Amino acid sequence: MKGEFVGKSLQILEDPEDSIRIQNFSDPYFNPDWAEFGKDSLSKGYTRSSFWLRFKTKREDGFTGSHFWFLELANPASEEFKLYKKISGFPIRYEEVEK
Repeated sequence: MKGEFVGKSLQILEDPEDSIRIQNFSDPYFNPDWAEFGKDSLSKGYTRSSFWLRFKTKREDGFTGSHFWFLELANPASEEFKLYKKISGFPIRYEEVEK
């Protein structure tokens, strides 16, 4: 299967209190400190923190057509994953992607 790993393009936000909700990202005054991740796969070990990830999927090389993106979460003990996609327009809205 051809595609790209997005790990090196990820930005990561640790939420140790599990207090951030998807609605926070629609608030123009919510400006968390995202960190560049820079690795192929994500593994944070055992922690009670929640982690938010973001990445862009728009290709800058002019490619059009179908393209696969891979995100490897290298911790099989993780309990829950949710994926949201940004919906165009304002106010900024997000929708959960079905698994």
